[in-house]
Amino acid sequence: SAPITAQSWRLKSQAGRVSLESIEGGTREGSDAEAMLLEATGWRIPVGAMSAWARGARAPGSQAALTVDAQARPALLRQDGWNIEYRAWFEGEPPLPQKVFARQDDASVRLVVDAWEP
Repeated sequence: SAPITAQSWRLKSQAGRVSLESIEGGTREGSDAEAMLLEATGWRIPVGAMSAWARGARAPGSQAALTVDAQARPALLRQDGWNIEYRAWFEGEPPLPQKVFARQDDASVRLVVDAWEP
């Protein structure tokens, strides 16, 4: 969502197709989520990496520095110029992130997970 307008969007990916909903001009569809977000919002968000980061993992393809908390869960991940903070976790085996905050320069992404499905 945009901090000034509070407008929010939903990005869906299924079977190689991506749709961006609730954007001005209607739903957009394509195959490249990052390009679609950049075109629609002007924001460069690493969607592919965010999938791994949301699960508490490093994204493949580049170096990453990881700091863990007292329970050996990711606390801070630094990758590709982004700082990803893990601020809350669902208990379980394995524990899964509940609140993830990613920041690079003046861009930030906040992810709050309601529930994980197997």
